[in-house]
Amino acid sequence: MSVTDLLTTFEIITIIFTTYSILVSTPIYVSVLVYIRRLSDKPPFNSPFFTCFVALGIIDLICYWLYILKKLQFWDVTIPFFQPYGSPTTTCSIVYFIIWFTGMAQWELNILISLNRFVSLMFPNIYKTV
Repeated sequence: MSVTDLLTTFEIITIIFTTYSILVSTPIYVSVLVYIRRLSDKPPFNSPFFTCFVALGIIDLICYWLYILKKLQFWDVTIPFFQPYGSPTTTCSIVYFIIWFTGMAQWELNILISLNRFVSLMFPNIYKTV
Protein backbone atom coordinates (compact mmCIF):
# COMPACT_ATOMS: atom_id res chain seq x y z
CA MET A 1 0.00 0.00 0.00
CA SER A 2 1.49 3.30 -1.07
CA VAL A 3 1.26 6.61 0.69
CA THR A 4 -1.31 7.95 -1.80
CA ASP A 5 -3.50 4.88 -1.26
CA LEU A 6 -3.28 5.43 2.48
CA LEU A 7 -4.18 9.12 2.13
CA THR A 8 -7.08 8.28 -0.16
CA THR A 9 -8.32 5.74 2.39
CA PHE A 10 -8.16 8.32 5.18
CA GLU A 11 -9.92 10.90 3.02
CA ILE A 12 -12.75 8.44 2.36
CA ILE A 13 -13.01 7.61 6.07
CA THR A 14 -13.09 11.34 6.90
CA ILE A 15 -15.82 11.98 4.34
CA ILE A 16 -17.89 9.06 5.70
CA PHE A 17 -17.65 10.25 9.31
CA THR A 18 -18.30 13.87 8.34
CA THR A 19 -21.38 12.85 6.36
CA TYR A 20 -22.62 10.80 9.32
CA SER A 21 -22.05 13.76 11.61
CA ILE A 22 -23.95 16.11 9.31
CA LEU A 23 -26.88 13.77 8.66
CA VAL A 24 -27.28 12.07 12.06
CA SER A 25 -25.41 13.72 14.93
CA THR A 26 -26.19 17.35 14.12
CA PRO A 27 -30.00 16.87 13.89
CA ILE A 28 -29.98 14.96 17.19
CA TYR A 29 -27.93 17.72 18.83
CA VAL A 30 -30.26 20.41 17.49
CA SER A 31 -33.34 18.50 18.68
CA VAL A 32 -31.88 18.18 22.20
CA LEU A 33 -31.18 21.92 22.29
CA VAL A 34 -34.69 22.75 21.05
CA TYR A 35 -36.23 20.38 23.62
CA ILE A 36 -34.27 21.96 26.48
CA ARG A 37 -35.11 25.46 25.25
CA ARG A 38 -38.83 24.68 25.05
CA LEU A 39 -38.83 23.43 28.64
CA SER A 40 -36.55 26.19 29.96
CA ASP A 41 -39.26 27.62 32.22
CA LYS A 42 -39.78 24.31 34.11
CA PRO A 43 -37.48 22.57 36.59
CA PRO A 44 -34.82 21.21 36.14
CA PHE A 45 -34.36 22.92 32.77
CA ASN A 46 -34.51 26.42 34.29
CA SER A 47 -31.21 25.91 36.13
CA PRO A 48 -27.97 27.73 35.26
CA PHE A 49 -26.49 24.42 34.07
CA PHE A 50 -28.98 24.10 31.23
CA THR A 51 -28.56 27.76 30.31
CA CYS A 52 -24.82 27.16 29.92
CA PHE A 53 -25.52 23.87 28.12
CA VAL A 54 -27.73 25.56 25.50
CA ALA A 55 -25.22 28.38 25.02
CA LEU A 56 -22.42 25.84 24.56
CA GLY A 57 -24.56 23.85 22.13
CA ILE A 58 -25.18 26.89 19.94
CA ILE A 59 -21.48 27.79 19.98
CA ASP A 60 -20.58 24.16 19.15
CA LEU A 61 -22.87 24.16 16.13
CA ILE A 62 -21.56 27.49 14.83
CA CYS A 63 -17.96 26.36 15.21
CA TYR A 64 -18.68 22.99 13.60
CA TRP A 65 -20.45 24.42 10.56
CA LEU A 66 -17.73 27.01 9.99
CA TYR A 67 -15.16 24.21 10.21
CA ILE A 68 -17.11 22.22 7.59
CA LEU A 69 -17.29 25.32 5.39
CA LYS A 70 -13.52 25.74 5.68
CA LYS A 71 -12.88 22.02 5.17
CA LEU A 72 -14.80 21.87 1.85
CA GLN A 73 -11.89 23.37 -0.06
CA PHE A 74 -9.75 20.34 0.84
CA TRP A 75 -12.34 18.10 -0.84
CA ASP A 76 -12.18 20.12 -4.08
CA VAL A 77 -15.41 22.01 -3.45
CA THR A 78 -14.86 25.55 -4.70
CA ILE A 79 -16.22 28.31 -2.51
CA PRO A 80 -16.02 31.62 -4.42
CA PHE A 81 -15.64 33.95 -1.44
CA PHE A 82 -12.52 32.09 -0.24
CA GLN A 83 -10.77 32.68 -3.58
CA PRO A 84 -8.05 33.39 -4.49
CA TYR A 85 -6.56 30.60 -2.41
CA GLY A 86 -3.28 31.32 -0.73
CA SER A 87 -3.90 35.03 -0.30
CA PRO A 88 -5.75 36.68 2.57
CA THR A 89 -9.29 37.83 1.87
CA THR A 90 -11.65 39.74 4.14
CA THR A 91 -14.23 36.96 4.16
CA CYS A 92 -11.66 34.33 5.01
CA SER A 93 -10.27 36.50 7.81
CA ILE A 94 -13.76 36.96 9.26
CA VAL A 95 -14.48 33.22 9.11
CA TYR A 96 -11.15 32.39 10.78
CA PHE A 97 -11.81 34.99 13.49
CA ILE A 98 -15.27 33.54 14.19
CA ILE A 99 -13.78 30.02 14.35
CA TRP A 100 -11.19 31.27 16.84
CA PHE A 101 -13.80 33.19 18.85
CA THR A 102 -16.20 30.25 19.06
CA GLY A 103 -13.30 28.00 20.07
CA MET A 104 -12.50 30.36 22.95
CA ALA A 105 -16.18 30.52 23.89
CA GLN A 106 -16.33 26.71 23.94
CA TRP A 107 -13.34 26.62 26.26
CA GLU A 108 -14.80 29.21 28.63
CA LEU A 109 -18.29 27.64 28.67
CA ASN A 110 -16.79 24.22 29.42
CA ILE A 111 -14.96 25.73 32.39
CA LEU A 112 -18.19 27.42 33.50
CA ILE A 113 -20.15 24.14 33.28
CA SER A 114 -17.39 22.33 35.20
CA LEU A 115 -17.46 25.01 37.89
CA ASN A 116 -21.26 24.78 38.01
CA ARG A 117 -21.13 21.01 38.52
CA PHE A 118 -18.36 21.35 41.13
CA VAL A 119 -20.34 23.87 43.18
CA SER A 120 -23.53 21.80 42.94
CA LEU A 121 -21.73 18.71 44.27
CA MET A 122 -19.42 20.24 46.86
CA PHE A 123 -21.67 23.04 48.13
CA PRO A 124 -25.28 21.98 47.53
CA ASN A 125 -26.68 24.51 50.03
CA ILE A 126 -25.01 27.41 48.24
CA TYR A 127 -26.08 26.07 44.85
CA LYS A 128 -29.74 25.82 45.86
CA THR A 129 -29.83 29.43 47.04
CA VAL A 130 -28.21 30.83 43.90
